[in-house]
Amino acid sequence: MITHPSQDFLALVEALLFALSPSEQAPDAVLTQLHALFGPMLVSALQLVDRRDVVKVSLPGGRFVHQVTSSAGAPYTLYLDLPSPPVVPAADLTQPPTQAPSPTYVSPKSPASDAQAGGDASNEAQGDDASPLSPPSQAPKLGRMICPCTGFAFNTLTAPRSIFCKHILAVLLADRLGKVVDTTVPLAAAAGLLGLGGAGG
Repeated sequence: MITHPSQDFLALVEALLFALSPSEQAPDAVLTQLHALFGPMLVSALQLVDRRDVVKVSLPGGRFVHQVTSSAGAPYTLYLDLPSPPVVPAADLTQPPTQAPSPTYVSPKSPASDAQAGGDASNEAQGDDASPLSPPSQAPKLGRMICPCTGFAFNTLTAPRSIFCKHILAVLLADRLGKVVDTTVPLAAAAGLLGLGGAGG
């Protein structure tokens, strides 16, 4: 049972999501790891993404919300502050990468990490200089997402079993895979979308 997800867990979810890209098919290794974390919920979320049920609604003033269609056909409106991918410093773009990014994660106790750390006192002495200009993690945002669905209320708020429901996970996946449906609404429609239908008289 998940009560308060650790920062390590949130950082792992963030890293797996950022390993997805709209320009290429989702790697099997990443999908396998996501399935290990979320189980059948991942399949349900991917079905929502494939059906184009994740819609980003741009509101007047530059704000936006996401809507995900429920199983009953009614949309859930989600107000999410999505993590954005880390920005690569301009200096790093002028030099060839030393190694290709990999979605595979090495345990600190594994022989591979011991071999990297063994006898390399100079790297240890450099501290944070070994990975300069690394952007701060936005993983805490993942632990503050809320969906109005009953599944989120039951599985996350009442008896915490997961940090997400399938609707939040679908938004995160669609955002990273470039499969969000974009739409814009005028002010009057935005009032109705936000439950302020009576405000316009």
